[in-house]
Amino acid sequence: MTKPLWSSWADLGRLSINTNVQRGRQLAALPNASGGVDVHLVGDDGEIWRRSLDGGGAQGWGPWHGLGNPSLQKTRGMVAVMSHIAAGRSGDGRAAVFHKLRGNNLLDCCLLEGGRVPGSWVVHSQNAGLPNDGRLDFQWMVEQATPGDWVQMAVATDGEGRVNVFAIASDQTLYRYRLESEAPPVWSAQDLGVRCQEVAVACNGDGVLEVFYGAAGQPVRHFRQAGVGSREWSPVRDIFDRACEGVAAVRIADGRVAAFVIADKHAFVNKRVRTASDDWMGWHNLGGNCRKIIVPANGQGHAIALTGYLGLDHIQEDAASETGWSQRMPLTTMQTCGQVAAAQGNGRLDVVFLRLPDGADPRPQLMQACLYDALPGPAGWSAWQMLDDGRREIAVGQGRSSNAALAIGRDQTLFHFRKDGGTPTGWSARQAMSGQWKRVAITACHPDLTAFAIHADGTLRCAARQASPDAGGPWSDWQNLGGNWEAVAPFGHIKSSPGVVALGADGTLRYTTDVKASGESSTWATLEGSWKRVAAGLTRAMTLDVFAIGTDDQLYYQWADLWNRTPRWMDWQCLGGAWKEVAVSNGPFDYGGVVFAIGMDDALHRMHQTPHGWSAWETMGGRWSRAAAFWNANGPLEVCAISQQGVLYNIQDAGRTINPWRPPLPRQR
Repeated sequence: MTKPLWSSWADLGRLSINTNVQRGRQLAALPNASGGVDVHLVGDDGEIWRRSLDGGGAQGWGPWHGLGNPSLQKTRGMVAVMSHIAAGRSGDGRAAVFHKLRGNNLLDCCLLEGGRVPGSWVVHSQNAGLPNDGRLDFQWMVEQATPGDWVQMAVATDGEGRVNVFAIASDQTLYRYRLESEAPPVWSAQDLGVRCQEVAVACNGDGVLEVFYGAAGQPVRHFRQAGVGSREWSPVRDIFDRACEGVAAVRIADGRVAAFVIADKHAFVNKRVRTASDDWMGWHNLGGNCRKIIVPANGQGHAIALTGYLGLDHIQEDAASETGWSQRMPLTTMQTCGQVAAAQGNGRLDVVFLRLPDGADPRPQLMQACLYDALPGPAGWSAWQMLDDGRREIAVGQGRSSNAALAIGRDQTLFHFRKDGGTPTGWSARQAMSGQWKRVAITACHPDLTAFAIHADGTLRCAARQASPDAGGPWSDWQNLGGNWEAVAPFGHIKSSPGVVALGADGTLRYTTDVKASGESSTWATLEGSWKRVAAGLTRAMTLDVFAIGTDDQLYYQWADLWNRTPRWMDWQCLGGAWKEVAVSNGPFDYGGVVFAIGMDDALHRMHQTPHGWSAWETMGGRWSRAAAFWNANGPLEVCAISQQGVLYNIQDAGRTINPWRPPLPRQR
């Protein structure tokens, strides 16, 4: 398997948070509805805090929000500190966050997202006299109590979509709590009749919970539900005969459950075989220097190893490997406080950890990084392949000698790269181009490719790439075309100079049909209307097609015959829909008659030209912020798109599913 693409570590700041609880877990993470991640932790004052990453990428990390202290029980004048925090999701996708107060023998608090007020939390707690400051809607949870403090807890959603909490009491008794209903909230409690110090739970592909547990000096044991939703359990059996130092469990791609066990500072892994005899595969040693295994909330096929030096390693399922798992990949050598959490969802795996204090500042730092999963493509297309991280704009085109891609990062830096079959990703390394940029586009033209970009100052600039027989020649210096622009849509033909349609800051569309390499252009002309986005392409029949998103978010289409000295424009035609972005395919001889648009659902959609107009829209799925497309030199249509998280992906029409009708070549005039 190829090396996974991880983002760089983001520093979320130094925190006033208690880090003295050795066995307690005070950090939890969950994917959120925006496509990002929510981080939950407990402060020194016992307050529950939450910080969210906007998956759309526009706002990034939001501020910390206090969700309250559900207990507010004081010991010797000090606010008690939570000893555990865990998170999971209910069957309908809502977040469920669980907290346990140190020194309190009650199942303390469960927060469920989306109560009677949209965006609110419903808090179930057994403690009476809780104040309501408007942030939380307090309700009773359960009547049962666990004897003494909790040692550990694990959260899993069963096959019926119910949230289950497995908690180890201070006397090592394992309890199971299940949310049976929410209106009113009813929790069941069950003494599972076993004693342990470590517990892990995962739901297999059949919807049955698998439970793994162990204790110091004892083997690892396993039992599972008799059926989906059942309160009956299978007999307990030993599955690992060495003394357990830690246990974790995660579901893998085929629905089986893999169990991780730490013994003698080594991590071992096993997978259950779903047969009537309940056989298990042999244990595989994944290497030493391991203190803890963390599996992501809602996750499948990933695990994070906390090393003996308090660094982090990543392991993921790998069907081609003898063990079924990849080699451990170091994520960071920064020392952690032992507080690590992971969340998987929305096409990404997020890891957060508290970094040990360094220097004079005693507060730990919260660090976060994410791995972007491979995304399946539509029928007949390849899977989406990750190319880069931290992008906000993308342009691609096929020239005479090779193709090229231009991408703008979050810091407004522009890079160029191209397809290269000799690299692991199939694309060359990025090379920086000068300047700070807002938008970029590219078109095929004589002699090869021309890029148009809107500078940070709003002016339009252009640069040409010289053709070469191997990999494309160098790019020229940027030429300033002036103006104040919001979007740009160049068009061209490999045998002609490029033209450009540009959207002004006032919402007006203007175009010019002949831009020289020196940056000189013919007179700009205006197209009627007020617009938000634009794309344009030149057909081999020498007609210019313009697609524009209006202020009503609908897509409009207009074309002109460029064979005339003065272009003859047809009336605007409304193609309907509601759209955020629009792009057309880019080729050396024409734009290919394929249009791509990102809808209000953030999914990518496409349509193509037919002899009678345009096809119906077809969805390509995903959640995207930008897209660009080009016809590869060897034929297939390719799309590059930037996800809501800023990750650049590439996909090919491997099955040649798109074969649009193209206008016939024009007669000589």
